[in-house]
Amino acid sequence: MLVAGLLLVGLVGAADYFTGEELDVAVFYLLPILLVTWRVGQGAGYLFCLLSAADGLVYDLLRPHLSHPAIPYWNAAVRFSVFVVAAYGFGALHAAYTRLRAAEAMRDDLTNMLVHDLKNPVVSVSMALDLLRRQQQAGGAALTEGRVAELLRVAAESNDRLRRLVEDILDVAKAENDCMLLNRAETDLAQVVRAAVEEVRPRAQRAELTLEGKYPEAPLLCLLDAEKIRRVVDNLLDNGLKHSPPGGRIEVAVAQQGAEARVTVRDEGQGIPEHLHGHIFEKYRQAEATGAGQRASVGLGLAFAKLAVESHGGRIWVESRAGSTTTFVFTLPLANRPVPDIVE
Repeated sequence: MLVAGLLLVGLVGAADYFTGEELDVAVFYLLPILLVTWRVGQGAGYLFCLLSAADGLVYDLLRPHLSHPAIPYWNAAVRFSVFVVAAYGFGALHAAYTRLRAAEAMRDDLTNMLVHDLKNPVVSVSMALDLLRRQQQAGGAALTEGRVAELLRVAAESNDRLRRLVEDILDVAKAENDCMLLNRAETDLAQVVRAAVEEVRPRAQRAELTLEGKYPEAPLLCLLDAEKIRRVVDNLLDNGLKHSPPGGRIEVAVAQQGAEARVTVRDEGQGIPEHLHGHIFEKYRQAEATGAGQRASVGLGLAFAKLAVESHGGRIWVESRAGSTTTFVFTLPLANRPVPDIVE
């Protein structure tokens, strides 16, 4: 591409020289400049602006009978200025075009992943209910009592996943528009975390994972929206369940640290590269960071967790590296410590 651009510069310069002063074809220098800017980048485009201006200057100096010796230099300065402006504008246009294409591709990927995430629990519920309906039509002899209980469990868990996903979508949108409503009350954070852990324990057992919880003996009272914080813990546990291999361990701990309550969720998954730590809680970042061959989710769970914790005056972060354990940590101020006003 650079060689082709240099050839074009030479051809335009030669044409400019041999056509004479009565026909100015210097505008055609823009062809190699814009071509190189689009295909290589703005830096290379600026270099070709300089080369084109210098090429035109050389041919102007070779012309006989110059009316004024400074004219070639003035022409070169004007051409260079025009070329730089054109290269800058064209480079900005190309950058905007590239971002637009990337955004469209990301939108399509996110749409597909969102549909997939919504479709999975819906299909599970539909299949479970369809089997139960067939059993009823068969007079109750088609399925055993244990199988019925299993189908009901699958339907309930799938419906819960669907509900959480929809709530995450709505709450992330509300929080980004400063509309997340918090129904705060003085609550024992350890009890909220314990309830979340016990609810997912059957899932951990089916996945052959060990789930451990460590809680303080004394209550850790925080002024919080129990339902929102419960969903934060649910999302962190769900993240650990999805990424931990069979036989792994997930550890949840609640403790007091100064004037704050601290919750940690540690899993033995594949880890998170350090360069993603600053972005892991961004909306849709999980979809962008997923490697080839892996199916991503839309990445709203961690985004919701960050927004919910911060709306309570707390902090959340991740401690991990690729190929190692992952620990999510969030803190909340204790009830005797002032917290921000309710976000409305």
